Amino acid sequence: MSSVTKKTKSDEKSDIKANVSETKSRISQLLCEKIIFRLQKKYIFVGRIDDMREVYLCYRKRSKAKKFVLKFYKCRDYSFNEHEILQHMGHHENIQILTHCYKFDQEGVCVLVSPFIEDESFTKHPYNTLQSESLRLIFVYMKQLINAISFCHSKGILIRDIKPSNLLWNPKTEKLIMIDFGLASFYRDKGHVTEVGTEGFMAPEVVACNEETQKKSVFPVTPYHYLVDIYSAGVVLGSLLFQKSEVETEPSLMKQWRQYCKKYIQKIKKYIQPNLSEPEDVLRLFFELFLGMTHSDVQYRWSNTGCHAHLTLIGNKF
Repeated sequence: MSSVTKKTKSDEKSDIKANVSETKSRISQLLCEKIIFRLQKKYIFVGRIDDMREVYLCYRKRSKAKKFVLKFYKCRDYSFNEHEILQHMGHHENIQILTHCYKFDQEGVCVLVSPFIEDESFTKHPYNTLQSESLRLIFVYMKQLINAISFCHSKGILIRDIKPSNLLWNPKTEKLIMIDFGLASFYRDKGHVTEVGTEGFMAPEVVACNEETQKKSVFPVTPYHYLVDIYSAGVVLGSLLFQKSEVETEPSLMKQWRQYCKKYIQKIKKYIQPNLSEPEDVLRLFFELFLGMTHSDVQYRWSNTGCHAHLTLIGNKF
């Protein structure tokens, strides 16, 4: 899945600059080595841990027991970047902690430092969505995800890139941590009109902001708002319920998933309800949550409040 950053309005100063190719946005290996050399006074570098970006695992020299992640990125001339957004939001138990930010003005590079988090993909191990324990874990996961989204929105932050790889999950502690706010933006009351996000997880109103789509349309682009994050989180829920990896989660699957959920709910209500087992009832509630979060019409898409209320119903089943 590739992230998309395209600009349709020149006055969107808080968004990432348009049409910057991946090659241009990458930091050269030589420049990274130069900065790593300067940081070796404080850190012991273990190695690179991301094939696509300049992200490194290291230890602080004062305390080798603690691992840290150093993320390198170019300092661009847009108003708000990931560092400023994380600083603005402050602490939340389900959002990554920013411990330091090093700015190398001459090189035009910033380095964000965060604690290393032990994690693995939620779908790494096989699970059965008709087993109570599997459904309980999905509930724990989604409750923390909605809590993180609600917190970001309360701080005026539009996330815009919610997907499994940006949600670290520790199966031992059953804790979720949201990371990578590189495509996030400070919310504007007039809305946003930039196509930003990852294919398969972008809401329809974000996809509609595509420049090529707009050239063929006679209608002006419609700004999008906070509910795009709810849609993305709904796709994440769908990937858990239907056991699909991030790479396997394609836009074409949404129609199939929604049709399946509707048929299942109708079947439960019509035929099985008198003898309904607990897992089947919980799965029905999850399907209702999924449908509410991924409605293509924002007028009918559930809000943070609606998601919290439905998750409370699900939580009461455990």
